[in-house]
Amino acid sequence: MLCSPRKQLMRVAEIALRRQGCKVTLTADGDEALEKCRKLQPAVLILDASIANPTAVEVRTRMAADPRTAGVNVQIVGEGQTFKLKPPNVLSRIFKPRVPGQI
Repeated sequence: MLCSPRKQLMRVAEIALRRQGCKVTLTADGDEALEKCRKLQPAVLILDASIANPTAVEVRTRMAADPRTAGVNVQIVGEGQTFKLKPPNVLSRIFKPRVPGQI
């Protein structure tokens, strides 16, 4: 599952993941991601660090506290300065490259 308000970014990621044989569900905000995670129980949720209300960290914290979603692997993706410290309950962070050749 992918969660980002950036439609172009989501489309590129969706195409790449589907080419690898992944089933992909798209969500545009944290509330929608929480709702769909409860229903679909995805293997992975990739959150764009730029989401708001709730933030990516808040989504991860809520998921960790909910037995229905606690087992979902959550990755927060953001540009280098989006968040400096590793938030609680986040297993890892992935930083988006800023140079097209690094993708």
